Amino acid sequence: MLPQTRGLPQTRGHVSAPRRPLEPRHLLLVRAPDLIRPLLVNDLEEAGYEVTQAETSSAAIAVLEKRAPIVVLVDMDGATPRPGEIFAVASALRPAPRVIALAPFGQERGFHDALALGAFSCLPLPFTRERLLEAVRTAEVVAAKESAAAVSSPSEG
Repeated sequence: MLPQTRGLPQTRGHVSAPRRPLEPRHLLLVRAPDLIRPLLVNDLEEAGYEVTQAETSSAAIAVLEKRAPIVVLVDMDGATPRPGEIFAVASALRPAPRVIALAPFGQERGFHDALALGAFSCLPLPFTRERLLEAVRTAEVVAAKESAAAVSSPSEG
């Protein structure tokens, strides 16, 4: 079953979107745990990132339809309804933002699910500011390289 994707056309079982460059330093944070959300946002903003927050899968998809964040952080603790829809839309974008899954330590199922859905990496909670920024920067570098290549050769894909 394909996700609801208001403005994005569907092709061959996947959602597709026009080729567009990813926005450097722009992150989408989906349903971060309440206790650490302010810390996450503060740490990321202090590091120079613009952070857009979404509380639901539908809100995250709406952001992905309008903006092109370079990295998407998704909470996989089971409280995020329909995380697969977020992964489907993000992975269909060209170039695709990198998705980092967040899940409490000991909830390996969330990580297995995220990797099966196409997560770039997984970050177990709790984590340090340094580990968070390392994961985001790594994902950002990889996504930026793909974005530069995809935008410079629009005839491919």
